[in-house]
Amino acid sequence: MQLEKKVTDEDIKYTEKILLEEGEYFDDERIAFIKNFETIDLQAVPGSGKTTVFLAKLLILERYLPFKDGSGILVISHTNAAVNEIKKRIGKYCPKLFSYPNFVGTIQGFVDQFLAIPRYANKYGKKPYRIDNDIYKEKHYTPSQAQVWLNNRNDKEQILYESRLFNEDNLDYLDDVSKFPLKDKNSNTYKGLLILKQNLREKGFLCFEDAYILATEYISVSPKIKELLRKRFHFVFVDEMQDMEKHQYDLLEALFYCDEVVYQRIGDKNQAIYSGKGSLEDIWADRKTVLLLKGSYRLSPCVAQIVNHFALKSSEKFKIEGRQSCLNHCQKGNMKPHMIVFSDNTIDKVLKEFTKLVKEKVSEDVILNPKHPIKLIGWIKEKDKNGKLGIKSYCKDFEPEVSNTKIFHPCFKSHLTLWKAFSNQAHLLDIARKSILEALITILRKEEITQTNKRYLNISSLYKYLRDFHKDFYEEFKLKVFIWSRDVYKGKIDSVLQDVKNFIPNLLKIFEKQIDRSAGFINGDDIVELQEQSGTSSTMRDNVYDCPITGLKVEIGTVHSVKGETHLATLYVETFYSKKHESDRLSKCFCGQGNTFSKKTEKETAKIAYVAMSRPTHLLCFALHQDRFNAIKDNIDGWEIIELAVKDG
Repeated sequence: MQLEKKVTDEDIKYTEKILLEEGEYFDDERIAFIKNFETIDLQAVPGSGKTTVFLAKLLILERYLPFKDGSGILVISHTNAAVNEIKKRIGKYCPKLFSYPNFVGTIQGFVDQFLAIPRYANKYGKKPYRIDNDIYKEKHYTPSQAQVWLNNRNDKEQILYESRLFNEDNLDYLDDVSKFPLKDKNSNTYKGLLILKQNLREKGFLCFEDAYILATEYISVSPKIKELLRKRFHFVFVDEMQDMEKHQYDLLEALFYCDEVVYQRIGDKNQAIYSGKGSLEDIWADRKTVLLLKGSYRLSPCVAQIVNHFALKSSEKFKIEGRQSCLNHCQKGNMKPHMIVFSDNTIDKVLKEFTKLVKEKVSEDVILNPKHPIKLIGWIKEKDKNGKLGIKSYCKDFEPEVSNTKIFHPCFKSHLTLWKAFSNQAHLLDIARKSILEALITILRKEEITQTNKRYLNISSLYKYLRDFHKDFYEEFKLKVFIWSRDVYKGKIDSVLQDVKNFIPNLLKIFEKQIDRSAGFINGDDIVELQEQSGTSSTMRDNVYDCPITGLKVEIGTVHSVKGETHLATLYVETFYSKKHESDRLSKCFCGQGNTFSKKTEKETAKIAYVAMSRPTHLLCFALHQDRFNAIKDNIDGWEIIELAVKDG
């Protein structure tokens, strides 16, 4: 079944009125995709507006719902945030799209609902307790039979937490089967680990990857499920395809790559920074027809030229084309990217220099009314044990464990009172549990309680510490958290608050601490105003740097955390990964030359650089050390150089 009639110019104009600013129109490149309802791939460069053209296609399909044969539309994205963005932008125009028989959700949500849960229920006679990585991991322990062998391994935690149960009695890694070290099924270690995994499965504690194992089983034992899903979903759209893991990719191909389904995959192979296990840039084989969105509404021509050097998949047919309209972003025309060169004694000046450049190069009216944030980003968060570069090298007050969430609770009562308001109304008991645990973690942070590696505890490491060193208290703690979560869910806020207050001294006693800096947080009653956090730098709070010289605020984070974002200005700082820095591994790219990217680490590094450098509308900066700059400076092409090492001595 195809559409009942061809997409008309009227359809296109309808979507433009909803999705575009007045006076803006879709060009031929975008209209070609919007009108196409065949099995194809869409490769779209950063800033091309692919989400907008995808939404235009959905708006048009809504006009033809319900389909006469009873089939529907399946829309799969990688994250809940992406799904929420779809609902936010077109939800009110598409009531039929968000109801039966259609499904708009994450790949995990689709697999859970249509495959994993039915298979589990059929196999075990009940629904799984929960499909959740944190809860699954929390239920682990080291089997006595496996303790000696595991304790002698550097990859102990990987083996314990990432080994998966296949066909009830086989252990392996998903997507990485050749690397699972336990080969002897008769060994005590294998048997102990197998029993642990079997017990977890039978009790209904599943991790996300278990869902794909069950889904594959379901298709194998009940092949008719493929036929049923194909009848239900005639149109299948997968956004951000490059972020899928191999097992996700393979499952979708097995289900929907067939003559009965229109299956469109949307993404950019050059931005595949999440698919580390599966090397998806090699797995994702192009369809017969590949449509391209090459024009970037974000990048100017000179920045686009730089970013193209780092593209894994690039040709004359598929390169970022910076738009001349982007030149209006820059105060001085087609602004070159800037390379900030530092020495050991000037690395702390990099961030300030970046804010000065933003102030100098970007027009004042844009800075005063910014549409997008200013950000410093890097690949690796922490410095390594030998002092090799991480984001923290440039910003000593950077806290890697700080959540990306924008909700900041001033007191414990706020956690108990407002937890539901920020949920998606699903799995509320678990959300209440997490909110309580986050409040307890805040107390431990305020009391400066850290692990042996000097990092603050998080929920997972707190449970692990209590389980390993205070077994009796661990069991009491788990029971308390369950009861508190249940009672908060029932609305018994005051009684839970009092019981938690009575319990906190016992928790702190485990760490030889007592209530001190956290007293205001524990006893506070204000759920609106935010309080000052002790120990926080006057220029850095919640990983936002407030420059005292320029007055600009710079958000600090990882490259992974800004995937899909647009920035006013981006400072990409080099860090140390797998024995090299970015400017070592990609020296040819910085000199304007192509690169074959023959090694796995080169490919990983190139993708990180490509994503990082394609964020800003106005100013792109890259920071590297003087020693590595000296090795390439005679051949650098397309960059304006700022040498802090020279200027500041």
